[in-house]
Parts: sequence; structure tokens; C-alpha cells
Amino acid sequence: MIIPKPEKIEIEFTDAKLTGMAGALFIARLARRFKLPEQLSTHIQLKKRNRGCDDKDSLLGLIYNFCAGNGHLSDMDILQKDRPTVSLLGLEDVRGSRRMGEYLSRFKADSVKALYGVIVISADR
Repeated sequence: MIIPKPEKIEIEFTDAKLTGMAGALFIARLARRFKLPEQLSTHIQLKKRNRGCDDKDSLLGLIYNFCAGNGHLSDMDILQKDRPTVSLLGLEDVRGSRRMGEYLSRFKADSVKALYGVIVISADR
């Protein structure tokens, strides 16, 4: 039996900024198709001041992070620093883990009901 010689593999190095969360782009497109960003902007209003990361980007960042298989709030710090991914996902900003924990602590029963309403509206589309 003759074993053929394997092809030579060429490796190129780049200074381009790459991301390990490219699959999140699919989720972001799906979210836009179901108008999830608009629904979150309309129905979820936990922020008190008009600065920093808004409700929509906070929740979408969390959703995209969890969909990428990142199961801890500390993973938000990695996403926050991954500017190419943040831009590709259509987010203006992403909260770090500490701020995300503070943000999530603002959810009360009425906020959870509003979030559930967004899910139902999006699923009906």
C-alpha cells in the first residue's frame, strides 16, 4: 500500500482582529429578523439615566454571550473587550460582569413579565 504524501499547509499570520464568537452573528441576525432589539427597547426600561449601555444592548449582549456557550457573567468582560464582535452584533456597548450583575438585580416581577411579553411577541412573528 502506498501512502500519498500530504499536501503542504501554508500558515499565514495577520494583525487583523479576529473573534471566537463568529456564530453569534447568526443569532444577531435572527434576533433582528424577529425584531427583538425593537421589542426590548420598547418593553424593558430598567435604566434610570441616559448614559452608558442601554437596556436593549445589555440584554442582547447577555443573550449573545449565553448563546455562544458562555455560562458565567464574568464572560461578559471578554465580550466587552472584543470590539469587532460587539460591532458585528450591532451593539453600541456591552456591560462588564460587575455592571451586568447590578443591572440584573433591578429585575422585579413586573420586569420579568415585560421580558416574558417580549418573548411571546417575538415568537408570534
